[in-house]
Amino acid sequence: MNKISYFLNLFKRSFWEYKFHMVVLTALGVLSGIFGGIGVNALIPAFSLAIGAGNAGDDFVSRNIEKLFAAAGIELTIASVLLFIILLFILKAAVSILFSYINTSITSRYSEKTRNRVLYNFLRARWPFLMKQKLGHLERILMVNVDQSTSLLAQIGYAIMSFSNLLVYTAVAVNISLPITAMTFVFGVLVFFGLMRPLTSRVRAFSSEAELINRQVAHSINQSMLGLKSIQASGAGEEVAKGAANYFGGLRSLNVRSNILNIFTGMLIEPLGIIFISGVFAYSYYTSADFNIAALATVIYLIRQIFSYIEQVYTHVLGFTAKAPYVEILLKHEEDAIKEKEEDAGFALFIFINELMFTGVDFAYEGGASVLKGADFAVRKGEFVGIIGPSGAGKTTIVDLILRLLNPSGGCILLDGKDISTISMKEWRRNIGYVSQDIFLMNDTISNNIRFFDSSITDEKIAEAVKMANIYDFIMELPEKFDTVVGERGVLLSGGQRQRLIIARVLARKPQLLILDEATSALDNESEIKIQKVIENLKGKITVIVIAHRLSTLMNSDKILSLKDGKIAESGSPKELLKNKESYFFKVYNIRE
Repeated sequence: MNKISYFLNLFKRSFWEYKFHMVVLTALGVLSGIFGGIGVNALIPAFSLAIGAGNAGDDFVSRNIEKLFAAAGIELTIASVLLFIILLFILKAAVSILFSYINTSITSRYSEKTRNRVLYNFLRARWPFLMKQKLGHLERILMVNVDQSTSLLAQIGYAIMSFSNLLVYTAVAVNISLPITAMTFVFGVLVFFGLMRPLTSRVRAFSSEAELINRQVAHSINQSMLGLKSIQASGAGEEVAKGAANYFGGLRSLNVRSNILNIFTGMLIEPLGIIFISGVFAYSYYTSADFNIAALATVIYLIRQIFSYIEQVYTHVLGFTAKAPYVEILLKHEEDAIKEKEEDAGFALFIFINELMFTGVDFAYEGGASVLKGADFAVRKGEFVGIIGPSGAGKTTIVDLILRLLNPSGGCILLDGKDISTISMKEWRRNIGYVSQDIFLMNDTISNNIRFFDSSITDEKIAEAVKMANIYDFIMELPEKFDTVVGERGVLLSGGQRQRLIIARVLARKPQLLILDEATSALDNESEIKIQKVIENLKGKITVIVIAHRLSTLMNSDKILSLKDGKIAESGSPKELLKNKESYFFKVYNIRE
């Protein structure tokens, strides 16, 4: 009962919107079974006529077939009965085709909707939740777990068909011989509970383990692809391959054991069925005074079909058991993403006339120590502000708070006196441009990388943006110009070219506030100078906040904020801070010099 309850709960959580479709499939399954069952039962009149027996059969179905023929004015002959049987099985095939079409339509729709929904909910989740996700896991869930879940839904449909046919064929067998049908089911129950049921727990355990290993493999491969250059350069390829080989070996072992279980089940059912049928034949022959070969032949065929449907139902049960862990992980992943949905209670427009202000802002990561403690500062519109401080001081946390990837745990952030949480998230992010040290370029053309899923950005806007980012001349020297493909993660470009391309992407959206988080940290001096020129050209046109360890990037800033222990320790222009020999900026600047 626990397993039945478990599967019913799983069905309700995953496929409840398709319950009415399942009712239709059940009706079609029963109808298919009725056509097939009557068609098989009609073999009794056919056999009786063939061997010259006195009647067409004593059972309920045979008598009604005879009455049907009489009412229609059709003579009961071997030819007419055989045509009747053929017609019934044609109808059964037509119903089965309709059943398969509906089932396929349902599963295809489910697969598409589920992938869209899971990805949509994932992309709407809070940043702290997204930070914890492992590479490759989402891809695996979208492609493999959804496929397995879709397969389970399809299998439910076909299980309905098999079970419906099993019930109808059983009813027909009871109509012919209740004792033999009863013996068949007793035997079937003994086989299922005595031999088969213990195997299902093993199948589910194998499947759970395989699902986990598959996600681990996806994470390992994706992680290795991101660091492929470092792996090759350090000669670590062999060790990476050995690590992957352990996963592959585990999958091989699981596949072998799972397949052996499935083969064992299939091989066991058929000989047991033949043994039972032989026993039924012997029982009927030696115990029945009015031995009816026509009825016995039909009931034996029905028993064979019943065993076939029992085997199908059991195969579907094994399939449910094997696929259930994939569905559970899919559901958990989606439920977690929904639970961690990013909140957006704001409706106000983004209006930036005067200043962006942090007022007593506190922040601590979940389960961690405080990063910001009463941070107070203001950035006036059009200013170029630099933020410096030792590692872990909270520089990137300030950026994430401005981007609204994180929310303050205390204090507030104001835009022209209005709490930024009251401003629409979509409106906010449309007006904030962000460039980080982690460059994200697609393996696509330069123009598509700048457009970046925003079809409203025209070619004219792209050209204007690349000129502002000081990369226009380079692009025009390329043979394919804006149609040049940059390679995976922009590998065909230099570090400085990639960074300026990212800046062009941001500028094409015409943000009011531009944030550069360590955007020049990995660049050579020549590339850094080009980025500095880009920033200088933007000064006064766009409000710019730059997080940097390289102080040369900030020498032309209007103001520098120095962070220490989660607070603004000092603030002033570069010249003012250099006059103070006790300032953090002075000390770091002179260490560099």
